[in-house]
Amino acid sequence: MGALCYAAIDPKLRKRIPTVYTGELHEFHENRHGRLRWRTLDFEFDTIAIGDAQRCAVMNYADLDVEPTRVHEIKLLHPEKTNNTDSGKVIAKEFSRAAGEFDEPYYPINTLENREKLAKYRLDSRKHGNYIFGGCQGSYLYLDMHQAIASALSTFENEV
Repeated sequence: MGALCYAAIDPKLRKRIPTVYTGELHEFHENRHGRLRWRTLDFEFDTIAIGDAQRCAVMNYADLDVEPTRVHEIKLLHPEKTNNTDSGKVIAKEFSRAAGEFDEPYYPINTLENREKLAKYRLDSRKHGNYIFGGCQGSYLYLDMHQAIASALSTFENEV
């Protein structure tokens, strides 16, 4: 429900309407305990003249000293839709870095400092009984899509 629509609802009724908040917890609480830190992603696209660059659609590089973090071969994501006569392939290189204030947050940074802030924000969140905090940003968790959907369905059944 949009902010303008929500504001138009009678305040007495508003207290009984559950609101799902999926934004960043620190923003909801006006950064009272400081910003929770995230990592973001930058993408670099390139066309290479190799028939098969890595023999898979996505390759993850988990070592700290290896960049990029992940490489996607776009054509291999849907091989049934590709024209195999093309000599070049589009690849996307994924680079991870600390997120700035205006970057898209992708991965929470699991440090002691962030866990302490998160505990404080979760305590503060309990004071807002008609709010349900969810999604990756609202729960400060990295969730794969199937986990995000399962969490939303479970929250709906338990809370709504």
